[in-house]
Amino acid sequence: MPGWPNLSAMMQGFVSYRQYSFPKCEDVAVVDFDLHETIAVWRAHPDHSEARRLGRERWITEYRIAVCDVVRDYSFKA
Repeated sequence: MPGWPNLSAMMQGFVSYRQYSFPKCEDVAVVDFDLHETIAVWRAHPDHSEARRLGRERWITEYRIAVCDVVRDYSFKA
């Protein structure tokens, strides 16, 4: 949805935003925040609530949300 990644980046506790597209128009967005409390503030934000509503009405036919804690995070780059 246009605009909402920028809104999440302005929220206190924002860490990162990533979006991935897959075949058959499947998209995954990952928004990282530092604390569960900052996730709750993001979820309750009026603009984010409106974006979710519009998404359900106009574009999204199915979605899944998972709120997770990172147990380990590492990477390798040659």
